[in-house]
Amino acid sequence: MDIHPQTLRLYERRGFVTPARSKGNNRMYSWRDVQTIRLIVYLTRERGVNLAGVELILGTQRKIDALQHDIERLRQRIIEYAQRTVAVPQATRAVAKIGARALVKVQAPSP
Repeated sequence: MDIHPQTLRLYERRGFVTPARSKGNNRMYSWRDVQTIRLIVYLTRERGVNLAGVELILGTQRKIDALQHDIERLRQRIIEYAQRTVAVPQATRAVAKIGARALVKVQAPSP
């Protein structure tokens, strides 16, 4: 990637990447680290973003990733709830439907 080792250490100090260490204390970059470094190189060299801007962009990306994870978890909970609801006996659903109609009638304005 044509990056000086000092630059990689700077990225590590700034918290942009967190490489694992080998027994010999060598840095071992994950695929995610490599992708992050490529993004940083693109932002700084091609787009002229400074490291403060990179920090904001990476922080925003982490928040987006966390929110997407939350959305997926909620989606799974909705699917599980829907599956449990379908398993409810027909009579229970009928009672719920009657109750909903009764509420609509109560809320309707009188002439």
